[in-house]
Amino acid sequence: MNDTSPAWSPDGRSIAFLRELEPRKWALIVIPQRGGSDRQLVIWDRSKVSELTTGPYLAWTPDSKWLAFPYTAGNEEDSALFLISVDTGEERGLTTIPVEAVGDTAPAFSPDGRTLAFIRERAANSDLYLLRLGEGYRPQGDAARVATGNPWNFGPVWVSDERELVISSGTFTNHTLWRMEVSNRGKPVRLGLPSDNVGAPSICQTGKRLAYGVTKYDSNIWQLDLKGPGRMPSRPVQLISSTKAETCPAYSLDGKRIAFLSEQTGARAVWICNSEGQNPVQLPSFGITFVAGPKWSPNGQSIAFFGVVEGNQDVYVVSAGGGAPQRLTTQPGADAWPFWSHDGRWLYFKSAHDGPGEIWKIPSQGGEATQVTHVKDGADVPQESPDGKFLYYCRGWPFAQSVWKIPLEGGEETKVLDSVHPNALWTIRQEGLYYFTAPDPKGASDLCLLEFVSGKIRRILRTEQNLADFGSVAVSPDGRTILYGQTDVAGSDLMLVENFR
Repeated sequence: MNDTSPAWSPDGRSIAFLRELEPRKWALIVIPQRGGSDRQLVIWDRSKVSELTTGPYLAWTPDSKWLAFPYTAGNEEDSALFLISVDTGEERGLTTIPVEAVGDTAPAFSPDGRTLAFIRERAANSDLYLLRLGEGYRPQGDAARVATGNPWNFGPVWVSDERELVISSGTFTNHTLWRMEVSNRGKPVRLGLPSDNVGAPSICQTGKRLAYGVTKYDSNIWQLDLKGPGRMPSRPVQLISSTKAETCPAYSLDGKRIAFLSEQTGARAVWICNSEGQNPVQLPSFGITFVAGPKWSPNGQSIAFFGVVEGNQDVYVVSAGGGAPQRLTTQPGADAWPFWSHDGRWLYFKSAHDGPGEIWKIPSQGGEATQVTHVKDGADVPQESPDGKFLYYCRGWPFAQSVWKIPLEGGEETKVLDSVHPNALWTIRQEGLYYFTAPDPKGASDLCLLEFVSGKIRRILRTEQNLADFGSVAVSPDGRTILYGQTDVAGSDLMLVENFR
């Protein structure tokens, strides 16, 4: 069992927390502070939900009688905020999720119980909202968005005078704490903290102490050679590294260049280096944030990726020599994970207009997008087979994925593989499918090859390290080198500010 997100009741008598009973099934638990039997207030199945949104997940009402939490009711696929009575188990909704949102999370009641602050997540940003409450914590009207000036916002907490909030705000990869007045919606003021990547603020009830967390994270791109007799793997070595995160490598078709993601200048961007990991050059992103998924065009002249501008997540193409990226997708919804057709005429991508998402394609020079898949359970991360006959895709993120394929000339989908690592993704080659397995309880994973001719799975490498977020497997055109992203530093420090005012 996995217990997470503890929350003290204001009267100090109880602790609430979430418990993972089994994969994708969660329970809200309350236990007496002095010990005793725990009580399950509610259990829900998250099998249709893409992920549990960012925390903190639980908030007590000031009278310690109710708990607010993100809950997925019935056949819904997104998490709205619900209230549940600790005494009677009565449930009732607090928020309603709009079509374009992923879910509501991080609830925080003002000390007088008249206002609920929370975060509304979308695929490409997260915003601060305030909801006025009446008697019995019943919503009064619709929640109102509060502009912070930043695309990503996390974990609001109330200052004791009820007029101000402290919130973690910034970009997805670099955020810190800000203070803002709620009554007149004043401009947020950045707190003068000595660290970046700051989150999870907490203020004691007297209001004179502020605690917060500082995240430490570094991922690098590792290289595995298969050049020995029988293509036996060598010992992996770091190829591309810095003190910040590098991940998502992709080889050009001639094998001479590598595109990858790096945060070494602050914001995540697409970089290019040679096949030895040398002479890195950053491609200009022109204000595009949350950049991910770089893929080379077959002729090596362009790179496709996806990113966010003003809350819209779209597919872009940029010249490998630099210049302004061209936005290809303009339809509503979050568009992601572009992949070139073998002839370079099309770009496949995943688009989530509503529901779990489907695969579309669009002319690589721009034009009208066309839906490719129409599958019940959705499709993600498309890849065309080298011969152009099949479209491969996966489903199941952020849990263990399954890989599927469908004939591009029409036909039914077929499952290819189960238990693929959700972060590492996978890649298709003429000889087969390279992938990392889903991690075991200690985080270890195997790099394997599913051979198409024999149907056998060959293990290439076992790694005890966690694989990087937005990771991928990249195989050189000659099949002799494999690149992957690996998390080399992951942790956090807890900091305390005395005499906070």
